[in-house]
Amino acid sequence: QTNKSDQNTFALLKEFWETAPTVVGNCLDLIQRLLPVSHFLAALTSLMHEEDGNEALLVRSSQLLSGRVSEIDPNSAEASLFLEIVPNLVDLISEAAGSRRAAVVQQAALLAIEKLAHSLCLKSGDEKMLKSRSSYFTLAMERVTVLLNIQAKKVVEVMQKEGATTSDISESQLLSTAALCASTLISVLKTRCLPLLSKLLTPLISSLSSANSFLGKQETQGKDHIYQSAKLLQLSIVRTLLSVVENLSQFVVPFLDMLLLPAGLPSPSLRQSASEDDVPVLRMTERLDDALAKRTPARQLIPVACKAVAQCLKGEGSGCEEAQAVLSLLKSSIQGISKSELSPVVGKILNAVVTVFSFSGDEDKSANLQLSANETLLALVMKLSEAQLRPLYARLREWRGEFSEENQTKTTYVRRHAFWSLSAALSIELRSIFLPCLSSVLDDIVSELEFAASKLCNPTSAKIRNAGRKRQKLEVENESLKPLQPLLLCLESAFKADAHEGGGWIRGNDGKRYNMILEPLGKLLQAKIPHGIPLQTSVGTKEASSISSYEKLVQGTGTVDHGNVVGCLAALATAAGNEQFWKPLNHSLLDACSNEERAEVRKAGISGLLSVIQTLGEEYMVLLPECLPILSELLEDEDEEIAALAKECITQGEELLGESLEDAIS
Repeated sequence: QTNKSDQNTFALLKEFWETAPTVVGNCLDLIQRLLPVSHFLAALTSLMHEEDGNEALLVRSSQLLSGRVSEIDPNSAEASLFLEIVPNLVDLISEAAGSRRAAVVQQAALLAIEKLAHSLCLKSGDEKMLKSRSSYFTLAMERVTVLLNIQAKKVVEVMQKEGATTSDISESQLLSTAALCASTLISVLKTRCLPLLSKLLTPLISSLSSANSFLGKQETQGKDHIYQSAKLLQLSIVRTLLSVVENLSQFVVPFLDMLLLPAGLPSPSLRQSASEDDVPVLRMTERLDDALAKRTPARQLIPVACKAVAQCLKGEGSGCEEAQAVLSLLKSSIQGISKSELSPVVGKILNAVVTVFSFSGDEDKSANLQLSANETLLALVMKLSEAQLRPLYARLREWRGEFSEENQTKTTYVRRHAFWSLSAALSIELRSIFLPCLSSVLDDIVSELEFAASKLCNPTSAKIRNAGRKRQKLEVENESLKPLQPLLLCLESAFKADAHEGGGWIRGNDGKRYNMILEPLGKLLQAKIPHGIPLQTSVGTKEASSISSYEKLVQGTGTVDHGNVVGCLAALATAAGNEQFWKPLNHSLLDACSNEERAEVRKAGISGLLSVIQTLGEEYMVLLPECLPILSELLEDEDEEIAALAKECITQGEELLGESLEDAIS
């Protein structure tokens, strides 16, 4: 019975001590709200002036102040009374005892200053009042800057060592709070911060780079306190940098070199979204990118960004993601620049893009980087006239070099692939405007197609005894054919644009241009595509692995948006526009349909024929009679899919002619 009584007493005491702090806190909140503002501030000031003040009371006092000021009307008479307590809070920041508890006091004081600046200045909406009250925060900004420099050195050391302690986390959190406070003070003080700008930005950028590098090495995300502290540090520093750019954009230029180093703003650790901690940092980083592009003078930002692209690709890692981030910033800046400011920086932009085009690394990352470079150059091209575009394209053609079938090295096929990828992007975006540029590289187009046809349609039968040498040779040959797919996409887009304009471009020069392209292009229907040839697809990795290289490159399975032979031939037929030009194309398709050895070739041929019939409609029916014998044979093909496609061709013909073709195919 005694034991039971003791247990009840213990339970009551436990419940009391668990609820007491909350109840006492609520009582204090009610009491402080009942006090007039003047009495409330006098009580807090008295506490802060005590020489041996209890640190817990100092923290609580700062918290009460933050809560009370947020409820005050910034335009009321009482609001000005709160400004008198700012010097006391500044003293709390300055008194650094070096212990964790002192850091807690400093954090509370920083948060109180931030809340005062925000509630009394930024929320007022009165520029005159903002200007008059901002003088109260000048000293606070100076002390915060000093604290930032002290903490930044400590945090850089913390991020470089292994095994963070509770004290290390406290240092990082204090720097985060100081950065957040500085962000608000910058918005309040604006140009009054200029004397402190160098002392403010240098340690912040250095700390951000350290946090980025630290997080980039972490294998387990979000599972320890130091990781979360580093993410919070990223968020607060990026927010401060955003405040600087928004309020003092013209003075940020001297710090851009440091900011755009690979470990700085371009860092992938600022741009990931794998965990909940990542998302706020990503959103804030995107806001900073946007502010830099729109507010920083483009003539000053673009040269620095161009240099940063090259720096990103020189590092020990691939640097693709970092370079991609800088290219995105560069693209946004180009889009906002005036044409009069563009001329001095065109060369620098072109050099940066060429640096990307020359880079080769991880397949997927390099493809994304290439896409970003294309988009950046497109942004530039959209600012140029048609007369300016042609010499720019000629410079890129010169950089690519002359095509030589005998001299195929890694450098040459990387450049060829980059050139035709860019050409495809330009063709899609500019449509018929780009056709004169294609005319200047017509011989290159034909050479590329003939090279591909010679490699894929007449594969060498020579045997290489050494398996390693054979594998190496195959890899080189596969890579040398990588430019074919973007070239096909470029041509398909150009043919469609030409068809829209009446087909005058492809039929030019008495049809020689058409025949030069059709001959090697038609041969590719019979190509034998090696398994290892690099191809872009629109499907997932698992699905792509189940599709043969021939289906991707020739038939267009999963590659409708990336370039394929059948799509290119259908577009060519559309542009050609009359029976004279359709006949040789139709023969190429029927030859493919007649391939008895390979079902995949027959399928490509009948797919191409169906596509042409669907696109051209009744006009193409003049050639239907010569197609019917082949279609009749394919109706009995052992491959059901091929037979179904042949049946669909006949059905389409019957609908277009308005009569049955049963007698003709029987």
